[in-house]
Amino acid sequence: MPLREVGTTATRQGPPQHGHRFGAGVSKAGNGWHLVRLFGTVLPLARRELAHWTAQAQAIPDASLRRQALASLRFKRFHALGASVFGAQLADPAPFVRFAVAYQTISDYLDNLADRDRQPDRLREANLTWLHQAMTDAVRLDPPAGGYYRLHTARRDGGYLDALVTACQEAIATLGAASVSHRLLPLARRYARMQVLKHLEPGRRGAALQAWAQEEAARWPGVTWWEFAASAGSTLGIFALVAAAGDPEPVLDALEAAYVPWVTAYHILLDYLIDLEEDRRGGDFNFVACYPSLEEAEARLLHLAQEALRRIDRLPEPAFHRLVLRGLAGLYLADVKAENALLKPHARRLLKDAGAAARALAWVCRRSNPFGQVAELQPPPVR
Repeated sequence: MPLREVGTTATRQGPPQHGHRFGAGVSKAGNGWHLVRLFGTVLPLARRELAHWTAQAQAIPDASLRRQALASLRFKRFHALGASVFGAQLADPAPFVRFAVAYQTISDYLDNLADRDRQPDRLREANLTWLHQAMTDAVRLDPPAGGYYRLHTARRDGGYLDALVTACQEAIATLGAASVSHRLLPLARRYARMQVLKHLEPGRRGAALQAWAQEEAARWPGVTWWEFAASAGSTLGIFALVAAAGDPEPVLDALEAAYVPWVTAYHILLDYLIDLEEDRRGGDFNFVACYPSLEEAEARLLHLAQEALRRIDRLPEPAFHRLVLRGLAGLYLADVKAENALLKPHARRLLKDAGAAARALAWVCRRSNPFGQVAELQPPPVR
């Protein structure tokens, strides 16, 4: 069946804590230990962080900003919970979880604001560029620039966005992750630019995304422009690098090479796959719709996963990152949207390819919803 691109021709108080990685003897205990840490320690910490930011969002003076902040925390909470999984590698995951939840909350909040920006296209681009400066400031060593709302239609957030940025910077300092800031900034800039371009007017966004992504993707022959653009929309590379801060440079090189663009493209394309019909109805840009058919989309997703695994296997301790990759399939393909008659056979084959661990996670997600991804649908943007 032919497809076509739709619509185109977060300052905490408390004692300093440190998230040192486990020693080799412990970290090699395998995925069982990682899962115990994840469900027993990391996810409860992440839920407490989400509760903290929900309380902050409830105090936002402007009603429209407050509504979007609370909606992002309610309907997209599984993004922050999922981001926190990298903390399962750390002896003390609390600082990392603080970073992951705050950084992902910035991303989801700004995505909501972008979805609802009805300004003229050129002004919208400038406005979204200023708003998404928060994504790069959050991983910088310099103090936050602020002024993110200077072109936005509402500005009185009571310091909410500044507080999220500051929380990220403080967590990075606590983790000793300043040494990887030079790796994080290009990823944050790509994320910000992709988000800005994706939210332009339908008649302009496809061409603008393609022109930008083709130039950026030149380092990875064989990766399509929309696969690279999709990979730019994932924050997983940032979280993987922050959690690995302090590792030797060759290890960080290999980790970044595994995640970008392979794991990150696989991540976002799974997300867009299950949203395909929803985006078609809403007139939203969907990267999976850029493939000529769902059969081609499935084949490319399998290829991206294979390439990611090939690079993950070069890491000193690959087991955790294999678990992350396979877990993405379990998490996204557990969603009821994957049961759509058009998607169901493709989703089932992708889940089968991801292996027993992914199928087990999908089973758990459908029944107990540990990541909160099976939430009620978010109201569509006002158009």
